[in-house]
Amino acid sequence: MRNHWQSINSHWHASGVELCLPGTQEYGVDTELELDGKVEKFCQEVVVARFVSEAIGRGLARAEVEAAAETVLESKNLEISRLRDKLQYYEAVNHEMFQRNQEVVELTRKQREVRKMKQRWIWSCIGLSITLGASLLAYSYLPGSDNCSQSTEDFADILPPPDSGSTSSSLN
Repeated sequence: MRNHWQSINSHWHASGVELCLPGTQEYGVDTELELDGKVEKFCQEVVVARFVSEAIGRGLARAEVEAAAETVLESKNLEISRLRDKLQYYEAVNHEMFQRNQEVVELTRKQREVRKMKQRWIWSCIGLSITLGASLLAYSYLPGSDNCSQSTEDFADILPPPDSGSTSSSLN
């Protein structure tokens, strides 16, 4: 039994708690009041040891939770960074496509203006040709326009040169 008490005492002493063994010199001198004080001291040390171990356990648990939260936070920051880069890429592509679209719209507008201008020139030339042709035809049918050669001489700078005699027969 004494060996058992000594082994318990050595374990308690390693953890910082002193325990007097029965049958030792110190134990024999103690009175009952002193024994009650030592028991009270022992109980207080056990309570303090329990509080300390609970505080250490809470501290370790908090450290583990913080480490896990740090890992999650780091992964979320990486995800945010990746999404920000992706958004920046899409904004750049969108801007580029907008620029290209604006260029195509501008090019189409210019082509349409050129086409309308060409059409105006063509229709103007056609209208002018019809007007000149109608006025020459009307002039040739006017009464008293016997000198056809004089009328063609008036328009010689506008009309092409006459062929070998076929022009005078067609005007009469």
